[in-house]
Amino acid sequence: AGAEKDEDGKLLGWAMFPESEWLTKSLFALKQDTRMLSENIVKLGVEYLLQLSKKHQFSPDDIDWFLPHMSSMFFEDMILNSLEEAGFPIPKEKWFVNLPYIGNIGSASAFAMIEELMHSGQLKKGQKILVMIPESARFSYSYCMLTVC
Repeated sequence: AGAEKDEDGKLLGWAMFPESEWLTKSLFALKQDTRMLSENIVKLGVEYLLQLSKKHQFSPDDIDWFLPHMSSMFFEDMILNSLEEAGFPIPKEKWFVNLPYIGNIGSASAFAMIEELMHSGQLKKGQKILVMIPESARFSYSYCMLTVC
C-alpha cells in the first residue's frame, strides 16, 4: 500500500506521484503482485502438504476426495502437475471442485465444496477428504483431513 511497481518491478512510493494521481492509481490500496502468486503459491502449498503428510503419516492413497480451493481454474493444472512432480500425486478422479459453476467465493469455498459433496450421494463411511485452503496474500495454507461418518 502506498506504492506502485514500475515495469522493472521497482516500487515507486506515493510521494513520487502528483496528488492528482493518488486516487486514480489507487496508490493507497492493498495490492497483490499476481506474478509472485503464480510463481510461489502452488509450490509452497505442495511443500507444506509434504510436511504434513510426513508428520501425520498419510499418503495420496489415503485420500478419497481432494477439495482444493482455487481462486481460478488457472491453478488446476499447476497444482496437479506440482503434486505429481513432488511424488504426491492426487489423481483428478479424486478431485471435487465446484469453482466453474459457483465462482470464487473466497473463504466460503471450502464449506460450499464440503456441503455439495456431502449431498452428492458419492460419500461412503470411512472415506477421507483432504481440503486445501490457500491464503494467497500471505502465501499460507490450511489443510483439513476429514473422515466420513
